[in-house]
Amino acid sequence: QTEFQRETHLYAQRESGPLHLDLRIPDTATSSPGVVFVHGGGFQMGTRDSAPVTQFLDALADAGIPSASISYRLTMKGRGFGCDVPIADKRRAVALAGEDLEDALTWLEGQPDRKGWPSSWVAAGSSAGAETVLWSGYVHAPDRWAGVLSFSGALDASTHPLSSAPPLLAVHGQCDALVPIGADLHHFCPEDSPGAWALIGGPAWADSLR
Repeated sequence: QTEFQRETHLYAQRESGPLHLDLRIPDTATSSPGVVFVHGGGFQMGTRDSAPVTQFLDALADAGIPSASISYRLTMKGRGFGCDVPIADKRRAVALAGEDLEDALTWLEGQPDRKGWPSSWVAAGSSAGAETVLWSGYVHAPDRWAGVLSFSGALDASTHPLSSAPPLLAVHGQCDALVPIGADLHHFCPEDSPGAWALIGGPAWADSLR
């Protein structure tokens, strides 16, 4: 196994409180990009050091891949992310989380070089985190990422592919009852509900990039 230490750093300060990241830099890192991971939880729950996140990023570190798992603003805490939540509020939650993700990247890019430090980073996330990384990678800051890794994520269906779009690996379960794989409504909401947000799932978005 590759040796590594987990370090916790403050990367941003918001009115709602401080935002931290957990950094893993293996002693014998590969030449691959690092991974910035955004946890899931419907923009209302979840942590950067939950067991699934820790297991995944520890495994990457064992393979010599650096990573940073981040906390971000959970703006839907106490409200949920269902069909009664207006589309504009859903979009805002994704955008604010995306801004936090990009601030974490800015912090990482501003650190002094050290052994194993990557020259570029991939944005990765699960569920709400995947919606965040897809927004950053294909709407707001495509030039900043070496790639995007989406676990059960989706994008606003009005998004159009860019010629400079980073490469994407999208993994999505076929029985997902909340986030569509193809083009459909978020949470498969009734068409007349406030939260009937039209999305395109990660696999369908990946097909559009070919």
